[in-house]
Amino acid sequence: AAEVQIVHDADWEQYPEIGEAIQAAMGEENCFAVAICAGRATWGIGVASGWKGRESAAKLALSLAFASQDPSAMGTPCRNNPEFATLCRKQGLIAGPAMPARGNGAALAAGVGGCGGGAAPTASISGVSPEDIPPVHFITVEGN
Repeated sequence: AAEVQIVHDADWEQYPEIGEAIQAAMGEENCFAVAICAGRATWGIGVASGWKGRESAAKLALSLAFASQDPSAMGTPCRNNPEFATLCRKQGLIAGPAMPARGNGAALAAGVGGCGGGAAPTASISGVSPEDIPPVHFITVEGN
């Protein structure tokens, strides 16, 4: 397993360009955390007002970024975590209706509120309704 570092940047001091990208994607300023896996050159952003929610959302976003890089590796994680499978299906990362993967980069998972994105889910799994699936936005941040 690759090592993951979580960086909380609630005031946009370390990564102001990410804050700007979040504002453009979601239409408002939000606190965020970045989950960074340097070993796989991949990161995910979690948005929520509280520390715990941001961290959980960042880890989820990193998982979605990994899924977007290699959807074929999602069999076991999706079988063991049906809610994650529903989220991957909603984003078009795994089979449901045939949908292309979204490529590599970063995923942004909002812990609360925000705007929806992605394709419609194909089914409710383990009692999780489509309305309970957190919104996900794929963003691009220019620069280093």
